[in-house]
Amino acid sequence: LADAVHRPLDQGRAPIDGLVVSNPALRVAMPIPPHKLRLGKLLLRYAPWITLKGQIHADLLTRDPKKQVIVLSFYGMLLSILFLALQAPDVALSELAVGAVALPLMLLVAIANVRKKLHK
Repeated sequence: LADAVHRPLDQGRAPIDGLVVSNPALRVAMPIPPHKLRLGKLLLRYAPWITLKGQIHADLLTRDPKKQVIVLSFYGMLLSILFLALQAPDVALSELAVGAVALPLMLLVAIANVRKKLHK
């Protein structure tokens, strides 16, 4: 870490504005609620493809509307799986149709129309 900070200065380059450092050995800046730790361990064992929501909202990670729509669609699919796990197949099917397909499709069409009008 020290080498990453000092090397640019030694080579005459501009200093680094910041670093993103990630390691399980580092302490977490915010305390993790015990129920989230238990749920995370359970999901890691039985459904490793499912992740828990963090403190950073996905819509803040990108300003590209298309990518935001993809994240919205993913949340719709995730909710469908959750409803299915809660033994509500009718609600799961509705969420899959609306939240993961229909709404993202309508948003993509709207984004395309707005971009088409802006480029005229």
